[in-house]
Amino acid sequence: MKVAVYRVLIGSYDYAISDLFLDKNFDFYLFTDNPKLKIKKHKIIEIDREANASLQNRRLKILIPEILHNYDVVIYIDMNIKICSSIYDIVRKFFLTNLDIAFCKHPYGHNLVEEVDSCIRNKQAKKERLNAELIYYEKSNLKARLPLSDNSFIIRRISNYQNKQYGEEWFSNVKKYSGRDQISFPFIRYKYDLKEMFLNFSPRNHNNKYFSVIPHKFSSIKNRKITFLKYLISFFIRYSLMYLKFIIFLSLNFFNKDFNHSK
Repeated sequence: MKVAVYRVLIGSYDYAISDLFLDKNFDFYLFTDNPKLKIKKHKIIEIDREANASLQNRRLKILIPEILHNYDVVIYIDMNIKICSSIYDIVRKFFLTNLDIAFCKHPYGHNLVEEVDSCIRNKQAKKERLNAELIYYEKSNLKARLPLSDNSFIIRRISNYQNKQYGEEWFSNVKKYSGRDQISFPFIRYKYDLKEMFLNFSPRNHNNKYFSVIPHKFSSIKNRKITFLKYLISFFIRYSLMYLKFIIFLSLNFFNKDFNHSK
């Protein structure tokens, strides 16, 4: 199987920190407007920054870049999600099926109402646009397929992605309405009857063994309620956790090999 893993970094929203584990069988790409960036084993694909960087990021996330269409499986990962142990078994299990897509559970277990309320409360989308989006789905007789997903880690089969062409409508809804792909995706899953692999963990929760989350870069404008000291403490804890998960993975791998050799 040919597998590509890609991320998007536009502007200075996230750090260009390398993953601790990179599978030698996968190809890694970083789409960025900064060609000077270097990140371990990633091929840098330069892009021009658009006026709405957030929407541009979601477009590249939802619409798999054409340069990756010659792979069997393409994996999108958010820039601040770092791989700490092998995901090969997950990817291989997905590849051996004929499923369209694999994704993780929502980090907070939200239903649709809770997710909408969270977006409004955290000012991630305007209430009017969220309501307009939900009204559109209701008038279109579309239902939300549950449970909600965490879209920070998405595995897609290219052939099925190209045949079903669900990406175009998904991004169109994101662009036209709330801008939140977590809101639009449940309705796209329902409309296109996507064949799914649901991974019962979230990369954003600490209790998974595969990933660790590094905080976005500190912004005094966006984080008025968070002091820089609190940010540094949070960053240190999460950065340390990333290494801890990697060390645990290496240790388990070493002892398993040792055990197998002794049998």
